[in-house]
Amino acid sequence: MKQSKIILLIVLLSVMTASYAMSNYSALQEGAEAQTERKPDASSPAQYKSTLQEPEMVAIASGGFQMGSPAGEAGHKKDEALHVVRIKPFELAATETTVGQFRQFIQATGYQTDAEKNSGGHAGCYINQGNNQLGWQAGASWKNPGFAQTDEHPVVCVSWNDARAYAQWLAQTSGKPYRLPTESEWEYAARAGTHSRYSWGDTASHEKANYGKDACCGGMIEGADQWPYTSPVASFAPNRWHLYDMHGNTWEWVADCWNTTTPEEPFDGSARLTGDCSRHVLRGGSWSDIP
Repeated sequence: MKQSKIILLIVLLSVMTASYAMSNYSALQEGAEAQTERKPDASSPAQYKSTLQEPEMVAIASGGFQMGSPAGEAGHKKDEALHVVRIKPFELAATETTVGQFRQFIQATGYQTDAEKNSGGHAGCYINQGNNQLGWQAGASWKNPGFAQTDEHPVVCVSWNDARAYAQWLAQTSGKPYRLPTESEWEYAARAGTHSRYSWGDTASHEKANYGKDACCGGMIEGADQWPYTSPVASFAPNRWHLYDMHGNTWEWVADCWNTTTPEEPFDGSARLTGDCSRHVLRGGSWSDIP
């Protein structure tokens, strides 16, 4: 399912297409996402290089797949028409970006996220306010998203601008080509060679992922899913390509601009950089709704 708000990242350590995958749940309002990009200060990357918390990367082989969903599938939208896409080899982070990894970026640069600034008219981000309602919460940020997290949880309340700034800093500091993945790369990796709705089959399962109630929005404890909010990354088994939490836990940002049609979508795995680029695509679902 495509959405217009919240993310994921990847990195390539060779001459192939580079990407990096980072995830988050609560996106800022669209006005905040449209703010001018701020590049992080990388004046002294050597200071952090020896202790840099780089993500564990998984090599993804090249291949072709059918992107989208069948017309008769529940939840199918007009921008999800099936089409064949060819993907070049790349590497993707094994897990969503953690609070600990993101904190190192903030401490190294002094960067302020959109949620911490008066971006788009007011500071804050969307959080679960109980009674199956998502709402804007002034003062909420990645440091205080409205529920308890440890350094092993995926970072949330992060805008597309923030995610891209983090990837740029990681690339500058490590000397490796980290970036946001394209939507095609994300779906290819999430499917992991399968043709079903989820990498494990056609039915959502709390034994396989952390997600919420069928009727948005709220966390749900059932089966192996014992977290009403985010779970520590890699709390569930990975997909066939050793990638964790591609379904549920937190929404994941990709590089593509927001569009409501399929036909002009790139078929070579590159990002779609036309359309409404004041908004961007997020994938994967979260702890508060279906994956």
